[in-house]
Amino acid sequence: MDINGWSELKKWLIKHKALGENIDNPLYITRLNLSSKEIKELPGSIELLENLVTLDLSDNFLEALPESIKNLKKLINLNISKNNFKVLPEVLGEKCKRQFDRKCRCAAKMSEFKQFKGS
Repeated sequence: MDINGWSELKKWLIKHKALGENIDNPLYITRLNLSSKEIKELPGSIELLENLVTLDLSDNFLEALPESIKNLKKLINLNISKNNFKVLPEVLGEKCKRQFDRKCRCAAKMSEFKQFKGS
């Protein structure tokens, strides 16, 4: 485990009130609610949460997702609705294609992406 990376990610998660200070091992985290936190960028070290199954990033200011999100092999529930994505993040296509048999669910309506609104 990347100790420095986990230390920085833990501080970031605590700052956004998504994690209690008593969590010392990222492998214990299976669900994460980062909705409505005014997040503009997700750290690449999110990949350290290897056992993450559910990630709620809804209602933020995200325009992109880090490439490292594709390393979250157990992630099957991802909510990216109500963000500032102009196009569907390419990394999601790869992730959902890889996990198609595991019913990868991505909660975002196509109409939320500017390219599909005709603008």
